[in-house]
Amino acid sequence: MWMRCLALLLLLAPIPAHARQLDVGPDRELKAPSAAAQIAADGDVIRIDPGEYFDCAFWRANRLTIEGAADGVVMTDVSCAGKASFVVDGSDITIRRITFTRVRVGDGNGAGIRAEGRGIVVENSRFINNQVGLLAADMPDGSIVIRDSEFIDNGACNARTCVGALLTGAAMRLEVTHSHFTDTRGGHQIVSAADAMVMTDNTVEDGPQGSSSYLVLHAGPGSVLLQGNTLEKGPNTTNRRAAVLLDAPRGDQGSLVFRANRFINDTGSSASFIVNWTSGNPVLEGNKLAAGDTELTSWGLWRHRAIGFALQTKDDLRHLAGRWGHPAFDALLKLKSRL
Repeated sequence: MWMRCLALLLLLAPIPAHARQLDVGPDRELKAPSAAAQIAADGDVIRIDPGEYFDCAFWRANRLTIEGAADGVVMTDVSCAGKASFVVDGSDITIRRITFTRVRVGDGNGAGIRAEGRGIVVENSRFINNQVGLLAADMPDGSIVIRDSEFIDNGACNARTCVGALLTGAAMRLEVTHSHFTDTRGGHQIVSAADAMVMTDNTVEDGPQGSSSYLVLHAGPGSVLLQGNTLEKGPNTTNRRAAVLLDAPRGDQGSLVFRANRFINDTGSSASFIVNWTSGNPVLEGNKLAAGDTELTSWGLWRHRAIGFALQTKDDLRHLAGRWGHPAFDALLKLKSRL
């Protein structure tokens, strides 16, 4: 009897769909990545032949692998929905061996990749001369992993803000390994609001032309590990005071470990390796700095907190004035607006 039940269960069990390989190229049926994106299903592998593609794509399926069949795959000049060359809505996506370049949009944050799903891995890829290299939305249950990749000449400023090479919202984890960031303009090179940020064996440098502010800004509530990285502040930086800023506006900081990093200061004046605005105590082990530079400071902390308090008070007063309509609150709003 039990054999009959087992056979019936096997017959009723869903048959897993087999992942397909979708080949893309000028000589293929699918001429451009966007054509593959329209028919891609969960688990598919998209292989793109070398060439220059004036194209953009929405990737909505999950567990995709999107890769260059060989070096020389270039996505250039075109963005989808005013966002990015690749807009990734699917989750657990791997992208490798692709170059993203010259992406521009009207609001100033055109990206090579806009990650809007849950979980993305980028390997052996290049981001060159975009307003943003990679821009990731909040993904509290997902992770962003960057390996063996280059971010060159990214960044832009508009009337409201500046953007840089790699910007991630709230995420479970950001991991950056064996990658190179250089010549970022205007904004911070790497901005993370992840619960955990791990950076190992990377080079993050301004070089002679880069004008970034902080090389790394961590604004998440979790832990940080920077190990074996080389960080260089260049002569054209817009922030000569420090290379790394730690801030935790969303909560208390976890462990903060900086081990065996090298800080190079080419600004012509003394600087700090780390500015700490959190409640945590960084662990500093074996970092190399030039004479005259400091490893750790809390410079600007009280000014930062005062501004934050003033802005919060202004928002609270605006809410009360709108709710009660009292003339006294209108007067206070006018006063606070000058802060």
